[in-house]
Amino acid sequence: MLRSLSSILIGALLLVACSTDLPAASPAAPTVSQPTTTSSPAPVSPSTTLASPTTTSTTTNVDDSVTPDIDSAVPEKHLENYLAALAAGAYEQAGFPATNAGTAFGDNENIAAADYLGTACEPDLCNGPYRIEPGDPFIQYDGIAPPRWNFSVTHEPSGEATTMTVGMFEGQFVIADLPPLVESPQPDDLLTRLFGSDQPDYAVVERFDAFEIQLAGTNTWVTNWFADTAWFVEGDVVVSYGDTNGVHVTPLAAPQESLIYECPDIIVREGRTLVLDLCDPMAPGLYGFGTADRYPFLIDPLEIEPYESGGVSYLERGGTAVVTLGDAEGNTSELISTTGADLLRGDYAGYRTLSADGSRFIYTDHSQGSGTYNHFWSPVVVVRTTDTGAELLRLVLDGPVTCLESDGLWVLACEGDVDRMLEGDPGIIALVAYNVETGETNRIATGTRVFLPSKP
Repeated sequence: MLRSLSSILIGALLLVACSTDLPAASPAAPTVSQPTTTSSPAPVSPSTTLASPTTTSTTTNVDDSVTPDIDSAVPEKHLENYLAALAAGAYEQAGFPATNAGTAFGDNENIAAADYLGTACEPDLCNGPYRIEPGDPFIQYDGIAPPRWNFSVTHEPSGEATTMTVGMFEGQFVIADLPPLVESPQPDDLLTRLFGSDQPDYAVVERFDAFEIQLAGTNTWVTNWFADTAWFVEGDVVVSYGDTNGVHVTPLAAPQESLIYECPDIIVREGRTLVLDLCDPMAPGLYGFGTADRYPFLIDPLEIEPYESGGVSYLERGGTAVVTLGDAEGNTSELISTTGADLLRGDYAGYRTLSADGSRFIYTDHSQGSGTYNHFWSPVVVVRTTDTGAELLRLVLDGPVTCLESDGLWVLACEGDVDRMLEGDPGIIALVAYNVETGETNRIATGTRVFLPSKP
């Protein structure tokens, strides 16, 4: 029988010193400088810089005696992704966070988490679908057990419910409870609900210390302890923020091989992973990932002269490149591209990206009269063809856009919380997928991030 998470965490605090299972770091390369910061929302492909990378496998520890300022939507997202891992049979990924925190599943501490969860869930006992609702109020650190959040989890077809707890141990979220165990058929997963039968060929879902990777019809789950702070994915690497040592560039399936750069952006060109260096706007560079090998730009970033309050960014995907100049708010004031097309047509672009195939330029419009909230947040998504600049779509979401993704056929936008704009981080409360050919639109309430990268 599964012990309560509270007792597990108390035991972990008393008996274990959070001995992580992370692999040892490989020999370090030269140290890098700290990442630059900005007061405006970072664009989808921010201006970046390269420094000699260092390998790392460390995690950031947080003092549990201080109550963290965490919205309940964050642990709820992790619980949603934990349940998705159980439904997918990704038991190793579902159990990794608790195991890494020194927490055992069940009464026998010698049973591996994957074995315990597999025995409990099979056959078809953890498929759901489940409804998650806030349970008892957030429980602060009480001098013995760390913070924890309780949720009511209901198996929707049967109505059977239980309480599941998301805890925190030394800065790591931990889940060691089981949902209602009711035999059910496999429901549609997040990607199917977003894209229906016309799935992107390559998609990456940020999960609970893991990624779900869909490539050419094959679905794979991999453990990656940098997933929670993933900002963007390109090729087979992820760029993750949140570590005071710098910015992590990490192979999706090999987090132990993470490299630290000062403020990286990633480009995939003909299957090769390149790191963009634009933090010094007067000395742009493009380098092989983990090397000092230089590569040419498709369009010179210095064709637009940067000025003091703005920064140059370089976007390249699918053989198309765009150089933009940002103003003090981070929005685009000038743009040139390899196609020569006018890709703004008088609009004032905030978040911006190219589709993975290079055929679309997608951005949020902040121009006067467009329906924008302010210079920093807009619900307006515009899609243009990169060859002519023709507008294909102008979509208005119910909240501020906080991310943009596209493979060329699908445009995917993260919708944030209007009420949290003044706090500076609207987060993600829903994903909105739009098919530019058929007009199909799907909105899924979730805090989980989905990426549509260029193929590795």
